[in-house]
Amino acid sequence: MRQWCLAAVAAVLVASPALAEPAASVTSTEEALAIYHSPESPERTLFMTEVLEEYNGEYWASDYNAMYFNPPIFCPPRGLKLTADQVLGDVDRYMEDHPDWAKAKIGYTVILTMRALYPCAAGGH
Repeated sequence: MRQWCLAAVAAVLVASPALAEPAASVTSTEEALAIYHSPESPERTLFMTEVLEEYNGEYWASDYNAMYFNPPIFCPPRGLKLTADQVLGDVDRYMEDHPDWAKAKIGYTVILTMRALYPCAAGGH
């Protein structure tokens, strides 16, 4: 029975690969900033939530790395809380100097932006 259930789930994911991918991670930075600059867009609220979740996941991963003596991804001040508007505003400013990242996935550009804004000291902490 258990094998049958796993086979059914695998069949659904193979038949519908889009179901297995998070929406924010498949959006380019260029598309993300277009939504960010369109306050009237019906998808803006949902998208802003997805971007904030992306940032929070990266923040958690950075802390997790540091806990286990690996280099963190970026080093923001302790207790820093950013909103989706702040994250995308930071990405927008980062893109002014790095327009070549326009086609990159928004999640990757969020990491690059946070690394530029909150670099880690020598030794990673």
